[in-house]
Amino acid sequence: VQSNEKTRIEKIEHFPSPIAKTVFTDEVHFQLMDGRITFVPMDELIDKMKSEWKVKAEKLLLSSNTYETVGPIGEFRLQYQLASRIVKVATEMGTVDRRVTDFDHFVLRPLSGQTGEWMTMALSPGSDFSNRLDRLNPSRTTVSLWVYPDSYDDLLLLKTRLREKGFQIATWPLQFGKLISGGPNGFRAASQ
Repeated sequence: VQSNEKTRIEKIEHFPSPIAKTVFTDEVHFQLMDGRITFVPMDELIDKMKSEWKVKAEKLLLSSNTYETVGPIGEFRLQYQLASRIVKVATEMGTVDRRVTDFDHFVLRPLSGQTGEWMTMALSPGSDFSNRLDRLNPSRTTVSLWVYPDSYDDLLLLKTRLREKGFQIATWPLQFGKLISGGPNGFRAASQ
């Protein structure tokens, strides 16, 4: 039996998934949402938080926790929680209660719903995204991508471009309504 129909050939791109490894290089963060890519100034916001939390911890003399905010830097503010607890400490004079302050977690809050560049523009020379990448050393930098379900197609295109440039990539899927967050018990970024 012969068929006069042409055979349709589909190209399926496959990227082998190497074993994930902990990120110990420089790391830069971007959010992908609603067809846009936004630089996330994670390091700058965390440094600002760390520079002030000892002063803010003084509020914990009156309560068991406090929420504080730093920023904005770029398109984000960082909100964090400090919590205090009483621990028993053995001393030469016996057991005493001591108040200990712990960093609990942080959440990045965007300044508006529409942030960043359209993905089609971001991949063009001269865009904010392209300029940021051009300043980085691909052999020493992991690009962490915080991605929402509406941007998975953009993620595939972006990963292809980043691999071509030699970057390691870490992907953090987010559900709609969830914000970028982390804390002392969170995970380090794993890159592939």
